[in-house]
Amino acid sequence: MVASKEAPEFLGVYSSKEAALYIKATLTRTPKFPRLNTHHLSWWARKGLGEPSSIGAESEPRFFNFLELISFRMVATMRAHGILSHDIQLAHRLLQQRWGWNYPFAMEPIWICSPDVFVEIQGVPVAVTKFWQSALELIRDFLTPIENDFHGLTFDIEQQATTWTPSNGVLLNPKIQFGEPCIKGTRVPTETIWAFYQAGDSIDTLSRMYGLPKSKIESAITWEEKIAKSASAS
Repeated sequence: MVASKEAPEFLGVYSSKEAALYIKATLTRTPKFPRLNTHHLSWWARKGLGEPSSIGAESEPRFFNFLELISFRMVATMRAHGILSHDIQLAHRLLQQRWGWNYPFAMEPIWICSPDVFVEIQGVPVAVTKFWQSALELIRDFLTPIENDFHGLTFDIEQQATTWTPSNGVLLNPKIQFGEPCIKGTRVPTETIWAFYQAGDSIDTLSRMYGLPKSKIESAITWEEKIAKSASAS
């Protein structure tokens, strides 16, 4: 475990609407959040689960950075798994206090297993929400479903999230296009491809236009279709 982690110079920019749609489009279990929206994210920010300066702010934050996006995605996952808001806030606070992480839910060692949040310390899962109780002291069967349930992340040497692949062939990198979803390996926003596709351009045409394999164009369209579906369900 690292003692602390300074935030990188640039953290990307996401509107409340964009962040909510990206999260909703990638949740694998959503019974707790059939209508996840910007109000959930603003509430979590005010409760201290995002940028520290947002704590207690009465006005609704309109933009979030990359680490807030990742953190809120984890919060939504925790809630979808039945972990209570009180326990999520407790885990966040204890992790901040112990290791000085500004965004503990955007760190690699976070695991979840309802009703608790875990981290791994020296190879042993520890229940943060049980005030650092070793998982070895818990019922073995209870540990079976322990999972991060948050695929597609890459982490730096200090275990903080640096990029996110929310869908096959799509990458969010805060250092590229302000963190906007792009076709992996390029600087081409998926939203741009979607706009042309919606205007009537074929996949073959877009493939030739951007000099990219059709599979990459298809990946961008698939992702944007997920976003459109999430928006229509809001």
